[in-house]
Amino acid sequence: MKLIWAAAPKTGGWNETYERLEGMLFGYEDWQNDWWAEQQKRRGGSFYGVPFCSAVTAAGLAFIESTGCKALLPADDIILQPFDHEDADQPERCLASDPQAIAVVRFGAAPRFITGIIDYKTGGPWRVPAGKIPSLNSKIRGSIEIVLQKL
Repeated sequence: MKLIWAAAPKTGGWNETYERLEGMLFGYEDWQNDWWAEQQKRRGGSFYGVPFCSAVTAAGLAFIESTGCKALLPADDIILQPFDHEDADQPERCLASDPQAIAVVRFGAAPRFITGIIDYKTGGPWRVPAGKIPSLNSKIRGSIEIVLQKL
């Protein structure tokens, strides 16, 4: 355990891999670690950051998929809002708010790292200009998840 705690700060900080190793040391089974990781992702656990969502266009979705769900398209402005895992209708409303959108994505980012991109204290939603998307992309923790897509 001390080795895991010592290694984490030297390799970019505590993340899902270290969390899973800790769970294995405590004797949790894989399915239990999977469940815990999903709960952390949905609720904005420390290594995933605060969950945000945004509606994306067809081009935006294609770009996200082409990056292995690691980056947003830096050519379009987006409207970013805090993701509420308890609000089952939020993805539908988010999709309906943009007539060009075909999907809603969710991702995590730490608010302290995205200052200058959004003013997190205002509560959102926030317009993020295309020019700031590369900076936002560098702050995304984990993968971008597609939570709703038009058929």
